[in-house]
Amino acid sequence: NATPRTRPDDLGCLKLLLAHGASATIVRNDKSTVLMCACALGEHRAVELLLTKSDATETLDWLDGSYRCALRCACNYDAPKIMVETNPALEHMPKTGRLFALVGVHQKFERCVQLLLRGKAVVDGLRTFTPLMEASRRGNAGCVRILIKHRANHHVMHEGETVLMRAARQNHHSTTRVLLKGLQEAEAQTSGVADYVNLRSKYDSKSNYSPWITNPDNSASATSSGSEPELETEQMTALLLACEKLHEKCIHILLEFGADVHAQSTFRNTPLLSLMASKNASVKRDPMSEPGAASKTKRCLLTLLEHGAAYDGQNFMLNHQNDDKSTALTLAAEQGRLDCVTLCIEKYRDALDLNTEDQNESTALLFACKGSLVPMKSEVCIKLVSVLLSAGADPSRRSPLLHIVHEDAAVEVA
Repeated sequence: NATPRTRPDDLGCLKLLLAHGASATIVRNDKSTVLMCACALGEHRAVELLLTKSDATETLDWLDGSYRCALRCACNYDAPKIMVETNPALEHMPKTGRLFALVGVHQKFERCVQLLLRGKAVVDGLRTFTPLMEASRRGNAGCVRILIKHRANHHVMHEGETVLMRAARQNHHSTTRVLLKGLQEAEAQTSGVADYVNLRSKYDSKSNYSPWITNPDNSASATSSGSEPELETEQMTALLLACEKLHEKCIHILLEFGADVHAQSTFRNTPLLSLMASKNASVKRDPMSEPGAASKTKRCLLTLLEHGAAYDGQNFMLNHQNDDKSTALTLAAEQGRLDCVTLCIEKYRDALDLNTEDQNESTALLFACKGSLVPMKSEVCIKLVSVLLSAGADPSRRSPLLHIVHEDAAVEVA
């Protein structure tokens, strides 16, 4: 099992070794068994031969150093087919485990999933981390389609997130569309799908896991003192999550299936605010040195505005403040999003409040003068300051001159 690739005489050698009492339960340093190696090499004839020996069948549910069983190591369809259809010893493995072992792998394992489902493998189980959750996390749209067709539970939450949130977080837009399309066909009710799309994440305050820990020091101190940590977590919808991660295609798909463009998180962040506050790696550096990243944010903003994000029927949502009293404009200026600030002023100049202060009494103009949270070139800073001043921003609020980073911008303000 140490050879990197198979040779024509490997099967004959294997027969001789087994005939002379070679053990199939030996493991390598990475804890992989002979059966795992045969599956990984795609040697279905070797798999079939090994499974005639009782000691090899004992290793069916063994896990290697990467927590993979023999089924999970398989690189083609033939080996799993033999293991599932021709070997009765496989029945001692949980059916959920057999399905779960294959779901997260490449698209070619869709046939294996269908095979297992025809054998009445259950589609749910493993508590909250179900095969559907794993397929969604890995972006395996084909397996998601099959599992939804077989009525897999899509309402289950793992670590506070639904199957849809997992797909949106990882930017698996194909999986997101397949999941929602499948649910739409299965339920035959658009309203039911819209309700599911707009569910908010739920995090247990006793859990150590949360992608939105706002005060990690509290967690550390509480744990050291012996009491349970109090984690302040933001509960978000799939659309809020997609906006925060700048997943453009996912945003389009979620809105198409009825995502609420005015949904608010527990910190009163809307999709507009989440988009403007995004600290995605592609825009963390100088936004003007990466025009593609900057225009992506603008395209996402245009998509939200086209779906009515600016007004909720009563209020002008570009002036909406979250718990930190930040607006979309102040967050855009804070992140140095010149194209987004310009777009908002051009479209909503009369309704836009340019002088709103956040909880630190900082305005959009002040953030522009500071040079924002990301490094900005001098000309970008000047343009951002100039756009805000031309639109009517008040330069007397908290003396922006004291926070100027670039000398040319100071001249502009003066």
